[in-house]
Amino acid sequence: MWILTKTVRLLVLTLVWTGVGMGAGLFCGIVVVMVSALLTHRTPDMTEAYRHGAIPAAIGAGSVALLWNLIRIIQDAGSRLENRGKERS
Repeated sequence: MWILTKTVRLLVLTLVWTGVGMGAGLFCGIVVVMVSALLTHRTPDMTEAYRHGAIPAAIGAGSVALLWNLIRIIQDAGSRLENRGKERS
């Protein structure tokens, strides 16, 4: 049961942080595209906000969240094994 709970938690947190990264990247990308369009007096191309802002930010945030939570799960499993060994002694 512990493994299933930790696996679901890992997947949910990775998905949530990927979404947060996508939202933050899209917001920042839209701001940058609008400012650059205003400065160059051109029509803004919003696909650039997705391509160069939102998608890389989502990939980065999701990757970091996956690694961070995976490390935490491994550390927790190690401490559980260590505590189980102390109880037997």
